Amino acid sequence: LAHILRVKAAEHYLEIHSENGVETVRERMATLLDQVDEDDGIQTHRSHWVAKAQAIKLSGSNLRLADGTDVPVARGRMDDVRQWLHGLEADRLAG
Repeated sequence: LAHILRVKAAEHYLEIHSENGVETVRERMATLLDQVDEDDGIQTHRSHWVAKAQAIKLSGSNLRLADGTDVPVARGRMDDVRQWLHGLEADRLAG
């Protein structure tokens, strides 16, 4: 999990984006979510999960990542993502 940057679900597959490239595996997002902690990252949309080290800022209805990628944030998750980002910013400033 330490090398995973973000994950995108597409039907019964996950596109796992890591420091080593992209790998597609036959798996469900729910299975991935069972294996990660809140401290690892956040699910921004039903089909997207982002590692906390990659999150930079909200830009409209997207989350901007360190590599410049924009990941969608569902309307229903916007407040959670916003609070999560504020917590990350506080942690980064503190330490």
